[in-house]
Amino acid sequence: MLTRDFPTGFGERRFFDEDVFDYAEHAFNLKMPRVNVNAGTPIDAPLLPQGACVARNAGGRTRLGSPGFRNADGEGKMHVPGFRAEAAQMLLEEAEVVGVGVGVDTLPIGHGLSGDFIAHCTWRPADRWAVETIQAGSVSESLASSVQ
Repeated sequence: MLTRDFPTGFGERRFFDEDVFDYAEHAFNLKMPRVNVNAGTPIDAPLLPQGACVARNAGGRTRLGSPGFRNADGEGKMHVPGFRAEAAQMLLEEAEVVGVGVGVDTLPIGHGLSGDFIAHCTWRPADRWAVETIQAGSVSESLASSVQ
């Protein structure tokens, strides 16, 4: 569930909800949400093609809601596992399945210390899809077990 304090790759709040109507005054509640494209579980997908997904389960769900989820050091650099540029390039060039996607249970899809988002910048222009922060229920395990 996306909340006001949901961790983001930027380390700043990216989800906002404004109270438009409240129950005490209007007899119903209405909130106006505003969310940055990189908050929550971004799905970078031009479409969801048939094909394979290489998913990584690094145990991010166990750190969700704590500073350990971003695992940033004093300089703000994230220490999270991810796909290095070489791995993304290999999957683009050598994977036999057209439309292959990647999924991670942390932020971002690339190696956190790289700081240049090169895996993301390599992956997306090739018309491939990526899912970050796979967290809901047992999605990580379900996704990992369905990809064989």
